[in-house]
Amino acid sequence: MPVYDFKCSACQAVKTDVVLSIKHTDDQHPECCFGEPMDHYITKAPMVHWKDYMLPDGGFKAAHDGTVITSRAQNREYMKRNGLQDANEVYEPPTQAEQLATIKEQQESIDAITPSGEMLDIMKSDGTLDQLTER
Repeated sequence: MPVYDFKCSACQAVKTDVVLSIKHTDDQHPECCFGEPMDHYITKAPMVHWKDYMLPDGGFKAAHDGTVITSRAQNREYMKRNGLQDANEVYEPPTQAEQLATIKEQQESIDAITPSGEMLDIMKSDGTLDQLTER
């Protein structure tokens, strides 16, 4: 079973090492703020737990049907023949620079709508903050 990491887009909390099926849906993601599912977040290289199909000679048995595969070429041919897709070809993870740019944009968006200390005091005194908290 694959292991995933998640991050809340609202409070930036991170939850690591969540074991889910590779075919999981968004409603199976852990929840955080406002009961919303957290987003996928890459904190380390993805890892998959599976049975050990490695053979002593360095090859492996395909989990799909037990076919012995001893080279990358055989693996590509086997995957194509069986209508399978290598997970490494499905999604290219963002670079660190792209992740940092996304985090910066998210923080700027949060800062743009976060009330200042003075505005927060006004919202407390006129009851607006209590109304927002109830929601």
